[in-house]
Amino acid sequence: MNRNFRLTSALFAVALLGGAVVANAQPRKELREDRKEHREDRQERREDRKELKEDIKDGASKKEIHEDKKELAEDRKELREDRKELREDRQAIRRNHRKELREKWGEAVVKKPGAKEELKTHGRRMARLARARKVAEELGKKELVVRIDKLMEKEKGRHQAAMEKVKEAKP
Repeated sequence: MNRNFRLTSALFAVALLGGAVVANAQPRKELREDRKEHREDRQERREDRKELKEDIKDGASKKEIHEDKKELAEDRKELREDRKELREDRQAIRRNHRKELREKWGEAVVKKPGAKEELKTHGRRMARLARARKVAEELGKKELVVRIDKLMEKEKGRHQAAMEKVKEAKP
């Protein structure tokens, strides 16, 4: 679960860095929808497994049980394929983000230990703010969304200044 949180945090950080938000908004939206469908499919499979167990307890025919097991196996195969696609999508987003960072700050700056630490901190903070914003939107708290947006802008400014300082620092 911790690994998934880190991946999600990284994705949010990628989504919220500067111009990357506007340029890649549509694919990320599709990715979110795919994940939602994926979760719903998993839930359906869980329910199917529960039904199968109940059928076995109730004494259903072997033919019905065999068909149900076959369906579950096919579902598992589809799930594996979906996971593979999501993994590839995440990797593509990660590669694009790294490319954008190198273009913006330069190869030498991105590799500096101070820059790596700053990027990590910024990603973590932006992910937390993005999650808070999403929750506030779901709860319909418009004033809180505005406050969070201000905090995000403040964090982007802080990050910009910190990266400039790292860029100017001697190795």
